Amino acid sequence: MSDLTQLTLENYQAILAPFLMMTSAATLAWALQTRFSRIVQGIRSLVSDGSRDNIDYASSLDKQIKNLTERSLLLRNAIATLYGSMCLSLLTAILLAAATVASLPLAGAVIGTFLLSLVALSLGLLFALRETTQHYVTLKEEIEHHS
Repeated sequence: MSDLTQLTLENYQAILAPFLMMTSAATLAWALQTRFSRIVQGIRSLVSDGSRDNIDYASSLDKQIKNLTERSLLLRNAIATLYGSMCLSLLTAILLAAATVASLPLAGAVIGTFLLSLVALSLGLLFALRETTQHYVTLKEEIEHHS
């Protein structure tokens, strides 16, 4: 038990860093899941409206459904990579705690999992940014079409 009492503040801070990253990724994933749910609901609503006979309306509907489907795939990828980042952050914290408490030589594994977590977080953000950009482009097209 004396090994545990000798842990320094730096060790605790190092162990907490991956948890803070995991919390950030979780918050972003939660927000994106809400957005994803709204898109899925929008697709369902448009599909149920698709039974109208107006050809222009049906063409517009197909385009809207296609855009929403593409956005939903981007959000799905963002959410999945953010969950991956959270898992890697948790693994980093576990490895770091094991290395600190048991004095195991896990520096390479700790650094590797932390870097992979950062890469996954970055990919998740890129997918989210791509979806947001696509959303604004679609919105701009709709505004120009109705003007």
